[in-house]
This record gives sequence, structure tokens and C-alpha cells, in this order.
Amino acid sequence: MGFLMLFACTNTNKQPEVSELSLISQFPIEGMPDPRKISTAADWLISTHLWARLVQLGELGQEAPDLAKRWIRSVDGLKWTFEFDNDLKWSDGTSLSTDQIANSLNISILGTAHTNLKSYVKKIYASDSTHIVFELTALPQNFLYSLAFADFAITDGTVKTDAKQNTRFSGPYKLTTAKTGEVQLETNLYYIRPKGNRLKARIRSATSSAEFVDSILRDKVGIGFISSDIIDEEQERRLVQAGYKIHVTSPEWTVALEVGKKALKRKNTQVLRLLQNLLWTRLGHSTDFGSLPATGLRPPFSFGGLNESEWKSQITLATGHPEDVKKFSKIDLMVRKIFLNSKSYRAVHKTFTDLGLTINEIIYDPEKRDSIQMKQLREQAYDFWFVYEGVNDPDPDSAWRYMMDSYPGEKKLVTKEELDKALLEPDRKK
Repeated sequence: MGFLMLFACTNTNKQPEVSELSLISQFPIEGMPDPRKISTAADWLISTHLWARLVQLGELGQEAPDLAKRWIRSVDGLKWTFEFDNDLKWSDGTSLSTDQIANSLNISILGTAHTNLKSYVKKIYASDSTHIVFELTALPQNFLYSLAFADFAITDGTVKTDAKQNTRFSGPYKLTTAKTGEVQLETNLYYIRPKGNRLKARIRSATSSAEFVDSILRDKVGIGFISSDIIDEEQERRLVQAGYKIHVTSPEWTVALEVGKKALKRKNTQVLRLLQNLLWTRLGHSTDFGSLPATGLRPPFSFGGLNESEWKSQITLATGHPEDVKKFSKIDLMVRKIFLNSKSYRAVHKTFTDLGLTINEIIYDPEKRDSIQMKQLREQAYDFWFVYEGVNDPDPDSAWRYMMDSYPGEKKLVTKEELDKALLEPDRKK
């Protein structure tokens, strides 16, 4: 599940000893997450506060030490040795051993939400009290980069999200309160790299941009993350007037329009390709709603094994007149409630209507957990599904995947060969 996190605001007048974050998430915060089963940005944000990884990403996207203080790679790249301090501790002050670290990594390697290295790893083990060894069957692309994801967080065995009081943490914070919509954290005094005087953190979810802005202004939140696609000019003006500084980052996520089974069952596949071509072309440029960075159409999964250029070549071959797309008549378009007023969704909606199509808009609200809509999602019983998709994951788990320029040197496409190999992996839960 994706999340667009392009817009951040900070208040320099906020007291530095308290750090609070408010964010918009596709789902409400439901308490402590399992870092290996992340489905939203809220899960990711909380997990990265609570559990350390072997490595972390620096400000320029470079791999930097976290729990591991250094590493050595063999000449052929098939053996990696990570070195640790000999006095690592969990958040409760008990010893954190390399055997426990190896055990945690072996749980992660069974298959995770985003980063699956299972087919590459032969074994992971503690060679002594200060070293962990990875033995690989092949060197995957961005190996160290993958280990920096929350999927490979160092946990005390399998995470039990219903046993919060007994959980030990390895990251910069420890959990004090977890409930729906909010978690509260305090500094882990035993973390190997303490974060100065940031003693507390509160992470909350909001269900709309209006709730986000009102919450920040009412509670004087120190830091807030929200999609620049969702917030409007008036809301941004209110934040600036209140003394918040606006930061806009490079996009790490793309807006996707997934093709559902209803569209695939239509008799004329050529018309579907033509419609996708028209949408791609029109949404790939500036629209009436302004520039839509990283906006694209995701091809049907059944077409798999295509990189972006190959996909564009296929839809370019679609023949026919634009009027032919009216054979679709009515489009069943699903959208999460939170995205209804986003610039990207309004651009998609307008493009459909400009093509002369009638839209049957199905608004999905995760908080209501409507059983009929949940079934529609599960069975892909729609023509198109508007969603934010991650584009900076190391694993190629969709028909094409951008590697955006969020980090220097990472702008490239996953190759067809890499994708074909990933699609053959036994773990297809992704």
C-alpha cells in the first residue's frame, strides 16, 4: 500500500525536547505495528522509530551504520560480515546478542511486506559475539539498501502487536502508549546512537487535509508530513502564517490507476489499450490542476514482465479513434475517501469525463470497513482503482517500477530480467 509523503512543515519555535509528528495515512493508526507487515506510511514511521536495522540511509541516500558499525564484503559479493559493538542492549537494558540479531534477520528473510531477499540468502548466522555473516547464493541489486528497510528491523523474535508491555525495542525510541489513531514514544536510553535531547514523540493519523492542518495549528505540532497533492493553497497559507516552514521533497511515490477484472473482461482488449494510452498521454503532462509529478498508469498485472519503455511501446500500438473508448460507456472507478480532493484524482476524474465516459464512483472508506466494498477490492471487481503506489522499493513487485531520483544515483528502471525472476519467486503474497 502506498503513501505520498512529499510535503513537510516544521515550526522552529517548538521546544526541541519534544518531537511530535502528525501525518495523513490511508488507514488509521491501530497501535504498534509489525515492521515485517507494513501496509501504510504510519506503520513505516512508527517501526523506524522503534526498531533499528543493521544499516540506515543517510541524508544523501547513502548506506550508513545503525546497529552494525561496519561491514566487509567478499570479492565475489557472496559473503558479507557485519561487525557490532560488544555492549548492545535492548530498550529494557538487557543484553542484545548477535545470536538474537541473527534470529531476527532469519525471521525477516522468510518473506516480508516489501523487501524479499529470500531467494538470494543461503544462510545468516552469528560467527562470534560481535559479528554476523550473510552467505548469499547471488548478489541482489541494492543489497545494503534493502537491509535499511523496516522489513529487516532487529526485533526480539516474532513481533506480537498485542503484547506491547513485554516488547523490547532496538531503535531510538520505545513505546509507552499505543491506541487507535495515536502512539506515544520515549527515548530508548540504551540505543547505540542516542538522538540528543528528543525525549518524547507522538505520532498521530489524520483522515483529511483539513483535520491535519487543524490539528497542527491547534496542538502546535512540531513536525507534520502530508501529501502535497492533497493540501490546498489556503491550508498551506494558514501553516505559513502560523510560523511553519514548508519543505517539498522529491517524489518517492507515484499515483497509479490499476486495472481491475471488470475492465479486463471486456471483449475488446484493443479498446482497453487505447483508453490506457489516452490516459497515459493526457496525465503524463501538466493538467488543469497543475503538474502531477510521478503520475502514471500502472498496467494490468497479467501483462507482467514489462519495464516502462516496453509498456509504453505496447500501448502506443493501440489503434483506433479516441471515440472508440466510449464503448466502455460507464467506468466503475474506486477511490479511497482520503484521495477524493487530491489534485491527481481530480485530474483522473476529469480525464475520464473529457473522453465522454460516465463514471460510477465507488468511494472506499477504510474506517467503515464496508463488507461489500472490501469484497470488491479483494476480488478486483472494478474497472479502475485509484491508489498511490510505492516506486522506490528495491523489489520489483509490479509490472513496472520506477527507481525515482529521491536519492542520488538511484534513477533507473528495474530490468525485464530482474522482474521475470521476481515473478517466479515462490512467495507470491506480495
